[in-house]
Amino acid sequence: MHALERLRHAVAGPRTRAHARPTSSRFRVHSRPRVALRQLGRRLAEAVPDEQVADEVVTVIRRCLDAPYVAVEVGARDASPVLVERGAQTRRMLTYLMVHRGEQVGRLLVGYDGDLPVARRERALLAELADRAGAAVHRAGMAADLRRTTVDLRRAREHLVLTREEERRRMRRDLHDGLAPTLAAAELTSVAAAELVGRDPRAAEQMLERLQHTLRAAIADIRTLVDELHPAALEMGLLPALREHVTGIWPVLAADVEAPDDLPPLAAAVEVAAYRICQEALMNVVKHADAHHVLIRVAAADRLRLEIVDDGVGIPRQRTGESTGVGLGSMRDRAQEVGGRFVVEAMPGGGTRVSVSLPLTPNPAPTDRPLR
Repeated sequence: MHALERLRHAVAGPRTRAHARPTSSRFRVHSRPRVALRQLGRRLAEAVPDEQVADEVVTVIRRCLDAPYVAVEVGARDASPVLVERGAQTRRMLTYLMVHRGEQVGRLLVGYDGDLPVARRERALLAELADRAGAAVHRAGMAADLRRTTVDLRRAREHLVLTREEERRRMRRDLHDGLAPTLAAAELTSVAAAELVGRDPRAAEQMLERLQHTLRAAIADIRTLVDELHPAALEMGLLPALREHVTGIWPVLAADVEAPDDLPPLAAAVEVAAYRICQEALMNVVKHADAHHVLIRVAAADRLRLEIVDDGVGIPRQRTGESTGVGLGSMRDRAQEVGGRFVVEAMPGGGTRVSVSLPLTPNPAPTDRPLR
């Protein structure tokens, strides 16, 4: 019996060894394929900062697989820059798309050494790791976008608050320095006239006439302040307001408005900016250009575009940049306050062109990018 058993073992031993083949597993976890998934899921479930998600993905996958190289690229194109990588790049590389709800959010790259192919079960494991990493990277990207949007909104709100505060200060100054002294003087005049009514009616009458003149001036100042807040002419719309204003300067300058029949809905701040810029540009033409004709072109699609072109003497080229007079600076400021762009340039054959591009709704982030 012992001899027979030894014979059987002798035959069985080589046969078992003959069936043993070199494994094609390239990574350490081939005997426990769920270890990496559990560790990755557990780590991402912890409070990992959004900016460190890609780093955690790479670190956990490389540690679990004992891979010589792991990288995560963020973006939908193959040429996306590497966001995070660990190890040294290898001659052989496996690439898996990281997809979230049908949208590519990046790629997972895993390098390995040797010539044997990677086992099917390991490829399936890497594909599942890429899926989980894609969801995590997507969430981190959404959170980062939300933070940027929040910051942009906060800056826009701060800009709006500062703009309103500056407007309040200007109105307070105008009321204090202009209207308040006028009304105070009116009160003193009325008191003096009341004292003179009995003993010198003629002098009292003259004082009342001066009082009427003072009150008319005060009413004019109030209307000016109200008009600066929102021009009354804009109640009928931007195009009718521009045409009405152009009609008013015809006695001193031929002017026309070239515009479509209708404009898309415009925010009130954009309407005011466009109207004030046109007013200031026309005033500059009347005062400085020695022109015979001026044309206002208005167009709107994705943005409101204005051009004010005259045939006057032109503007010195050194005044077309940032160093400008009060009028040009005011127009540029009004455009930038709503996120618009402003350019003034001398025409080759003479004359000046003012070009303005405004958003249909205000964007408080000022910009000096070239007009497109």
